[in-house]
Amino acid sequence: MKVEEVTLGDTGLAYVRNVLQTGGPLARALGPIDLNAGITTTFLANEVRTLPERLEWGYVGLSKEGYGEMRRAVRDRIASHFAGSKGIGWAIVEDLSDSGLGAFINAKVDGRQTKFKVATAGNRRVLYLTASFEEDDFLDFQDAISIHGNLAALGAGGSLTVKSPRASDWGAEVLPSLAEHVRLIACSAFDAEGLVFWTNRQI
Repeated sequence: MKVEEVTLGDTGLAYVRNVLQTGGPLARALGPIDLNAGITTTFLANEVRTLPERLEWGYVGLSKEGYGEMRRAVRDRIASHFAGSKGIGWAIVEDLSDSGLGAFINAKVDGRQTKFKVATAGNRRVLYLTASFEEDDFLDFQDAISIHGNLAALGAGGSLTVKSPRASDWGAEVLPSLAEHVRLIACSAFDAEGLVFWTNRQI
C-alpha cells in the first residue's frame, strides 16, 4: 500500500479558508494569514481513485491498511515539522464543541497521559503542546484533531515559548502572536479520515 501527497490547488485553499471563516479563536487568529503564500496538500492511499468533490463532506472509504498508512504519513509530516523547529515547536488544536477535553488530557492509555494541555481562548478552550514531540504525541495530535476539533496550527517560535501558558486569555494575548509563526495549518477532512495541510512557503 502506497500513500501519495496530493496537491489540492484552489480547491484546497478554498477549503482551508472556509474552515478559518467558520472556526473559533484559533481560526480567527489565523484569518489574516495570506493563504496564497502557501500550498495545500493531502495524503491519499493509492486505493483512492478520485478526490471527493467536497473535501469536508467526502468519504474516502479506506481499508484498514490504507487508513493506517495515511496516519503514518501524517505522523511523518508532523515529525519533520518538529525536527526542524529546534526545540521551539508547538502544536495547537481548536475544539469547536469544547467537549471531551478533560477526558482527553486526563485519560491514561497504556499507562501514560498525553502531554497536551488546555488553555482558555475567549469562551473556548484549545489543546496545546510545546517543544518535544514523541511517538505518542503524534497519535494524540491525530486523535485530538479528528475527534475534538477540525483545525490545528503548528509553528516554531512566537509568544508561546516566552509567555506563561497560564496567560489569562490566549485568544487575545497569545494566539495572534503565534499566528505570525505558523508553518503548517491542518484541517480535518474526508469525514476525519484524513487531513488537509496548508504549508507556509515563506517560513
